[in-house]
Amino acid sequence: VIYYFSPSAWIWRKGRAEQIARTVDTVAAVFPFERDVYVEAGANVEFVGHPLLDIVKPSLDEAEAKKLVCKKAGRKIALLLPGSRLQEIKKLLPEMLEAVKIIHEKDKLCDFYLLRANTIARQMLKSYLDNINIPVHITEGKSYDIMSVSDVAIATSGTVTLEAALCGLPSVIIYKTSPLSAFIARRIISVKHIGLPNIVAGREILPELLQEDVTGENIARQALRLLDDKNRQEIEENLGFMKKRLGEPGAVRRVAELVLKTVYKNDAGRA
Repeated sequence: VIYYFSPSAWIWRKGRAEQIARTVDTVAAVFPFERDVYVEAGANVEFVGHPLLDIVKPSLDEAEAKKLVCKKAGRKIALLLPGSRLQEIKKLLPEMLEAVKIIHEKDKLCDFYLLRANTIARQMLKSYLDNINIPVHITEGKSYDIMSVSDVAIATSGTVTLEAALCGLPSVIIYKTSPLSAFIARRIISVKHIGLPNIVAGREILPELLQEDVTGENIARQALRLLDDKNRQEIEENLGFMKKRLGEPGAVRRVAELVLKTVYKNDAGRA
C-alpha cells in the first residue's frame, strides 16, 4: 500500500499518523512537514513534492493575460477569491466588499475582479456586488492567467491561496466559521497557521485574519500593505522560498516510479 495525499495528521491528531504507519508500505508525502510527521510516527516516507508545481501555470503570455482583464499601465488589480462553498460566500464576501470600498477610497488606481467558482451561481454573486457602487468584475476560467497579472488577492483559506502564491500573487488569507466550530478547532489543531503558504514556509509570510478579526478595515489595511511597492521584493523572496519548500516539479512521475519500484521489489521478494 502506497498512500498518496495521506490524512492531514499534521493538522489534527498525530496519533493518526501512527495508525497509517502500521498499515502502509510507504507514504508519498507532498509537503516537507508531512514527511517529518510520518517519519516521527515510524512510517517509511518518500517526499515526492507537490503536483501543483506542474499544474499551476498560466496558459497565456503576460501581454495576453493583461489584455484578458483589460489591465492598463499604472493600474493594479485586487482579486477576490471568496471560495466555492455557499457558507464561505455568505460569511466572507460581505467583509471582502467592505474592504473593496476602503481600498478604492485610498487607491483610485486599483481595479477589482472576483473569480467565480463553478459551484456558485453568478446571480448570487451579483446580488452582493449590486449593493456597492464600485465596479467588481466577475470572471471565470483562465484563473492562473488572471492570478499571474493581479497584484493582491483577498482569499478564503484553502488550496487557492497556494495556487495564488505559486503564481506570485500574495494574498490576505481570511476565514470565519461558527463560534462553536472555532472553539473546538483552536483546541485540536496542532499548527500555528491556517494558510497553506504560511504552513509550507513554516512562518507567516502572508497575513491571516480569523473569526472576529475578519473585518473590512483589517482586510483593507493588510491588502494595501501588500500593494505597497516598497514591500514587493520581500514578498517575492518569501513566495520564492515557499515554492522551493514544495520540492521540484514532476511529483506525479515520482509517485508512479515509487509504485513500480515497490511492486517490483515485492515481486522479487516473493520469487
